[in-house]
Amino acid sequence: MAGTAIRQHGYVEFNGDGTREGDWRVWRARGKTFLVEWYEAAGIDASLERRAIDETIAVFPAGGGSVTIDGISTTIPDRAIAIIPPDVHSITVVAKGQVILMSPIRSDMARPAAQNERDYDDASAEGMQVVGDAPSRAGLQVIPIDGIKPPADKPRLKIVRSATMSVSWIEYEGLRDRTKLSPHDHADFEQGSLAIEGEFIHHLRVPWGPDATAWRDDLHLAAAPRSLCVIPPKMVHTTEGEGEGKHILLDIFAPARADFIGKGWVFNQDAYRTEA
Repeated sequence: MAGTAIRQHGYVEFNGDGTREGDWRVWRARGKTFLVEWYEAAGIDASLERRAIDETIAVFPAGGGSVTIDGISTTIPDRAIAIIPPDVHSITVVAKGQVILMSPIRSDMARPAAQNERDYDDASAEGMQVVGDAPSRAGLQVIPIDGIKPPADKPRLKIVRSATMSVSWIEYEGLRDRTKLSPHDHADFEQGSLAIEGEFIHHLRVPWGPDATAWRDDLHLAAAPRSLCVIPPKMVHTTEGEGEGKHILLDIFAPARADFIGKGWVFNQDAYRTEA
């Protein structure tokens, strides 16, 4: 895939004015199987009410907020992830804060169009039949980022899941060690890499196959904060933080990563265990 193709079909920045919806500025982007909605409060205590047929992953990267379900309001601290059960709920964010909502795309669901909607116009991109576990019986899950215990051999990887998605919170200060990057690919699923804070480079390589007309030059894609890079199956990729300061990247998968679950890496996996 040439550089321009990656930018058109795999990279979206949440910049400009977005869409004004009530108390919010909103930006939306999607992969084939997931939707990312970046909400920014336009005033104090912006409130949003929504109905979802699947669990929603809500990330509160700064400022915190609250979630109200059936009239009961729960405070969400700064730097936290909330797994919100289906059906009607409201989300309130404190003064000029942010909340990032992630949900699976069903082939039969009605939803607002994403900025990159035209990338998925062809018949092969009809969305997913929801695959995953039943919603958690635990109800609303509030998970402070700093309380997530990472895998012993991957100290920067903090993973949580919903019934149909998983997200990996990756955070570090300063430059990433260039001698310890991790180029890899996924055989049959895509990945969304959401840059929340810091500048990044997504290193992307299309593997050589027997058809040389499909070969493409490597791409080293500069990614600003507030951007989403959608990486298709079989594309070799790794991401490197640029410059000093904090880097926060959220990797998004739908359905939830079965390999991470099998290795015991998912922090809230017990919420989805079924009784024998």
